[in-house]
Amino acid sequence: MVKINLIKMFIMSYFKNLKEWQQTSFVILMNQVLFFTCLCFYYKLWYLPIISMYCCGFYWEVALHRYFAHTSYVAIPSRIPLLCVMSFLIGQGSILSWSNVHRHHHKHADTPNDPHSPFYVPVWRIMTSFFPNKCESIYVRNLLKVSYRNYLSFENRYYWLMWITLWICSYLISPKLLFFFVSGAALWWWSVVAVNIFSHRLILGSRPDENKVATNSKLINLLTGIGNHHNHHADPTNYSDKRTNEFFIYEYPIRWFFMDRRH
Repeated sequence: MVKINLIKMFIMSYFKNLKEWQQTSFVILMNQVLFFTCLCFYYKLWYLPIISMYCCGFYWEVALHRYFAHTSYVAIPSRIPLLCVMSFLIGQGSILSWSNVHRHHHKHADTPNDPHSPFYVPVWRIMTSFFPNKCESIYVRNLLKVSYRNYLSFENRYYWLMWITLWICSYLISPKLLFFFVSGAALWWWSVVAVNIFSHRLILGSRPDENKVATNSKLINLLTGIGNHHNHHADPTNYSDKRTNEFFIYEYPIRWFFMDRRH
């Protein structure tokens, strides 16, 4: 009994002090494990992961990537809670943590200071998000001043607990719902990793401007909708479909539903 209590104390003390990147790695790896576990039971529902993946892609591009990380547009205040929920369901880290790493990536792309450069970071670390980032909080100073900063701080601190809650609640409602959440998060994570590796390593696609990093790939664009990575690095805040992709229509939901046109 004493040993069990000591083990519990150790586990709780460890998870209580999890750093941002450790929380992200934990959630990403658990989503992979749960995805493959659920797939063994629900392989006949093969279409659910595909639908969920593209839902996560939509959440990622409209909310986490374009709104929070790049502040590409000003959102209607009443839509911000929805954007927060969408960002959470992607399962790639808290808004503060992900935006911090992503802005650092753009600032130091393909250099030793790039937190997930395929030139300097082993592929296995990129695939598991297992890299202690040294990104300074100055990169997200604007997010520390917003009216909903208390939520961002809470999410940043308890991200892994929020995901454990989602796993348990969705399973209790329906195991298929759990399958939907974890499969989309897992597959979209692989999509983002593929863009990072194949585009930055210049494996797929072309690079119109040799002075800019990454490539544009029609194949990756067809599969993920974010294949014009070269264009994105050349103009990070531009969310125009003509600029960022060729097959998806992220621009119109932003303009018609999320954007505050008064700004």
